[in-house]
Parts: sequence; C-alpha cells; structure tokens
Amino acid sequence: MLIIGHRGSSGTHPENSIPALREVIRAGADMVEFDVRLTRDKQLVLCHDPSLYRTHRISSRVRDLSLKEVQRRTAGSNSPIVTLRQALKLCAGKILINIEVKDRGSGQKAIELIKNDFPSRLSSIMISSFSVRELRAIRRVSKRIALAQLLHINPYAFIVYERSLHLSAVGFHRLHAPVLAIETAHRMDILTYAYTVNRPEAASKLAEKGIDGIVTDYPAQFTR
Repeated sequence: MLIIGHRGSSGTHPENSIPALREVIRAGADMVEFDVRLTRDKQLVLCHDPSLYRTHRISSRVRDLSLKEVQRRTAGSNSPIVTLRQALKLCAGKILINIEVKDRGSGQKAIELIKNDFPSRLSSIMISSFSVRELRAIRRVSKRIALAQLLHINPYAFIVYERSLHLSAVGFHRLHAPVLAIETAHRMDILTYAYTVNRPEAASKLAEKGIDGIVTDYPAQFTR
C-alpha cells in the first residue's frame, strides 16, 4: 500500500513545514502531500487554510498578504511559511510529491513553476484538487503532469471528468470509498487513495476494499 504523508508528517511536526517534510522523507514514506495557496503577489506558499489563524494565530488571509509579509509575520514561529519552490527543492528526487492546489489560479501557477524550474522532476510530481476548474487549468498547460481529483461525498464524480482531465489518481474520503468506486477507478487505470487515515485498523479495512494508498498524519506508523 502506498503511504502518503499528509501535509508532511503533520501528526508529529507543524503541518506543511520544513521539519514535517523532512520527517516524511526520513520515515521512508512513498509520497509527500502538501497544500499550496497564492499570496497577494501571486507567489505559491504551503498553507492549507485560507487564513493563517489556526497555524500561526494570524487572522490575515494568505491572499491578502505579499510573500514578504507572510514570511516576516511567520518568521518567529515554529513553522515559518514555506514556498513551493523551497518544498520542491527539498523533496524532489527523494520522494514522490503530491501538491494539492487550494485556491483559484494556484493550479496554473504550480504547473508553470514545475515546468520552468523542475522540468526533470515532472514524472515524480502529481497535482491534486477538489476543484475541477483548477485541474482543467493545469491540463491546458501540461498534457503530461499526473492529476488527481479529490472527492468528498460523491465517490463516483471522477467518472464524469476522467475523459477531459485524463486522471492518474482519485482521492476518496476514508468514509466514502465504496468497493464499486474503487473497482471502477481500477478498470479505468486510475490509482486510488483515501484521506486521512491514522488508524492501522482503518487502513486494513481500506486495503481489503482494494485501495492503493492512504494519506496519513503519521507516516512512520505505517512504514515501520
């Protein structure tokens, strides 16, 4: 089973931080997943939420701050903000990478950065999103990059979009991953994974259903 570190190793280190990324590599996971958002000046940074409040107690939204402002305001914390370029430099060549694009325009910016600065790593990077709009924008820029559609309630939605997106993977919510949906994806030659799985018993049940991988906050727990 493919072990994917959620926001790095977010169960043991601050999510989407350099220590979290280093830990998921050290743990021997197969893939690292992290989130990216755009700053006001259209720079990509690792951040899950629209604002910095939950992680840094800063109420400002990422999109309302420039990169320099985000970096300055998080510099004194235990998890200074990380740019996508920094994350790729750290992880590329050491582990497979899954970039989840969160907000409008982040998908196109991400694929442009990868093609311009990391073209030799294209085959080891996948971009995922809940937004079909963002996935379509990425596909217009690159026919080669692997795309993953993330699903929540409806586990069959990927069937509608596969033809236009040419999906490589689909990410199911761990509670909405029926056997039929997994089998359908496999018949379409699509990799399947479930998020966010932190209990070995849950991972075992998903494996019995035929899931190919899990996203977990504790990758070392599943690689021992």
